[in-house]
Parts: sequence; structure tokens; C-alpha cells
Amino acid sequence: MRSTFLLLYLFAIVLFSACSETSLIGEELIPDSDLNLVEQDTFAIKVFTETENEFSTDSLSTYVLGSLDQNDFGRTLCGFYTQVRLPANNIDLGNSPVADSLVLQLDYAAFYGDTAAAQTIRVLELSEAFDASTDYLSTSTLTTEPVEIGSIANKVHNINDSLEIGGVKIEPHLRINLSDELAQRLVDQSEGTNFENNDNFLEFFKGIYIDIDENESDNKLLVNYNLASSLSAMVLYYHNENDTLVLSFPINNSSIKFNSIEHDYAGATIETFVNQSTSNGDSIGFVQGLGGVNTKIEFPGVKELGDVIIKRASLEIVDLAKSDEDTLFNSPGTMFLSRRPVGTNNFAIIQDYAFDSGNYDVGGELIQDVDDNGNLINVYNFNLAVYMQDLIEGKEDNADLFLVPAGRRELGNRTIIGGGNHPDYPMKLTLTYSVID
Repeated sequence: MRSTFLLLYLFAIVLFSACSETSLIGEELIPDSDLNLVEQDTFAIKVFTETENEFSTDSLSTYVLGSLDQNDFGRTLCGFYTQVRLPANNIDLGNSPVADSLVLQLDYAAFYGDTAAAQTIRVLELSEAFDASTDYLSTSTLTTEPVEIGSIANKVHNINDSLEIGGVKIEPHLRINLSDELAQRLVDQSEGTNFENNDNFLEFFKGIYIDIDENESDNKLLVNYNLASSLSAMVLYYHNENDTLVLSFPINNSSIKFNSIEHDYAGATIETFVNQSTSNGDSIGFVQGLGGVNTKIEFPGVKELGDVIIKRASLEIVDLAKSDEDTLFNSPGTMFLSRRPVGTNNFAIIQDYAFDSGNYDVGGELIQDVDDNGNLINVYNFNLAVYMQDLIEGKEDNADLFLVPAGRRELGNRTIIGGGNHPDYPMKLTLTYSVID
């Protein structure tokens, strides 16, 4: 009897696409009066903050550069490695070419933190080549030459005003002057084997590493760059016997590149919570992008419900106010409930997202609400009826449930949330279900 009911229940998820936007799983299957519905919102919830293991950073849409050093989440440092490439084969710079200057351009994509913060940015030449067969991780590194080939001190990014280059206005982007020695070294390759093709060129010039000097920066800003943009390139200005010219060495989709990311929680608020095992869970949880931390969530009493059919399941999570120094750093606009099989670092969103549509909205967006005392609060609401049914039936026994931020590999957003036993804003699970006789 139970298997027949479940089959009808799952079939109804797909079939009833015409129900109202507020309708959830099972609502149109059997009228409420026929289900002997029970609503319960007193479930114990445990939360634990866990660090994320190293993850792949070589196939991103943007790459982050910057540093943060704050009270709640401690220190984050991000740099990236990238190849630059020839624009064409068999490059000839004309008769008697002479280098004038060399500039690294990087196209802005996003900012996180204090956009008025000053950064000292360094550029180094790689002494170790990329390996196309390697899966580069957030902890990966390549060796560099000891002397910088370029830097810019106390850079405050102008993100609103266009730049004028050669009399032409161009959208805002980062520009760093590189060494005259490198500029002339490139010019000297004209008509030579190193300018014949990219394979030869990448043996000659293996790539660059861009990072932040934390000792000379405000450590309050992360900047994402679009390295696939036509603006992102190493640009050589030179002249020959006949003309003054420009040659752009692009960073593009063919370039191998990866982010290197460090997190250090020593002395921060998070230090006493991260990777700690407590019997009742913590009163707060931490979520941080860029491979930082995620909040594991457990519902220890749900399986005790026995044979039930979940009609509705909602989870409310309150976004807590951060300390004064961290108010510049926005919480994730969207978060996901994700499964991670035990013993792996592979996250996958819960099955409810497969049914996310106008008829079944999983949620996860940060929205403003009002608490019982009339105070404005920010909350994340999730609908997770399918996950809860699977949990009750033992289908989730070999996977943990985590709260993770959208864009977790590329964006630095982070937040602190109320745990199951937070005194003012506890995480709350509400289930509406019917008991199977």
C-alpha cells in the first residue's frame, strides 16, 4: 500500500504543473481533509561549520585578486596564474623595432568589500610552465622568477570613469606598467622562432602570477577579473623605422589559468567554531565563498516520525548582523542546500531543485522580513519536501547536507547565520505531513 501511495505522490509532482505558485509538492494530490495533516515546527537542528577542501580553480568565468583581514572571518588572500598568448603566428615587428612600454591590462568583473581600499599589486614572471593535463586547485602553485616584472602601489580602483587610451575612451580596467627589460626582450623575438607559434612562445614566456602585497594593502577588497575579455592582455607599445605600433598578447579562453586561495582563521571569531564537533551543534554557523567554510545541517529527530508522507517542508535561516568591521561585506544574495556524499568534496544541490519552477520554488534568496518584535531581519527560506521525504526513507544516509553560497568558487561573499539553538534567531524547520496507517 505504501509503495503505491509513494508512486502516486511522485507522479503528482510532475503531473500537476497547473497548480498555483504557492502550491507545493503533494498539495493537489489529495485534499487536506483526507490527509489527516500534522504540522510540526519543534524539530531539533544541529549546525556545524566545516572548512571546504581544495577545489578546482582552472575553469572559472572570473578570477579573484585581493586580500581581506577582518574580525569575524580572519584572513583571505587570492592571487592567480595565467598564460598570455601570441595574437598570431610568425610575428614580424618591422625594421629595427624598439620597445616603448609594456602594460598588463585586466578587465574588471566584480568587487567585494571596500571599493575605496588601496591595494599594492605585484606581477611576477613564471619560471615553471603550465601543464595542460593538470587539474589546478585552489592550493596549487607554480614557481616564479625572484624579481617582479611589474607592480602598482596603493591602487584605489576607479570603477566608474572610463579611461582614455591613445585618444580613445575605454571602459574602466586595471593597468600595470611592466618592466622595460621584458618589453625589449619581447621585441627582440621579432621574426624569430619564439614568435612562430604559441607552443614556442609559451616555452619562451611561460606566464605570469599576480598577487597582493598584504603588508602594503588595506586588506579590505577582493576584485574579480574577466580574463576572457578582449581587454585582458599584455600590451606592447613599440616603434620601428616607419611607425609607432601596438601588439596585444591576449589572455583568452585558450590560456591556462587558475586561482590560488588562502584562508587563515587564527584569532578570528570563526576560529572557535570551525571544524569543532559538539553534541548539540553550534548556536551560529558560518558560510564563506572561495572555498572557505560551509554550514553542515542535521535534523536528528526527523527520522523518528516513522512512516509519513511529507506535504510541505520549509526551513527558515536568519542572516545575523556581523561585527562593525564586517558590515562592508555583503551576505550571499542566494544560497543553496547541497548534498555532499560522505568522504568526498563534491557538492550537488538537493533533489528539490529538479522540481524548481513556477509551481515549486525551492527558495534560497536573501529577503527582508519582520521578526516577532517588529524588527527588520534578513532571512533565507527553503522548501525541501523531496529532500525530507528521502531523509525519512533513509535515502540520504550516506550524504551530509550543507548550506553553500552561490558562486562559491569565484565570489567572496560570506555570512553568519543562526543555528538551531541560537537564543534569538534559531534555524526553524516546519513540516506538514500525513501519517501512513
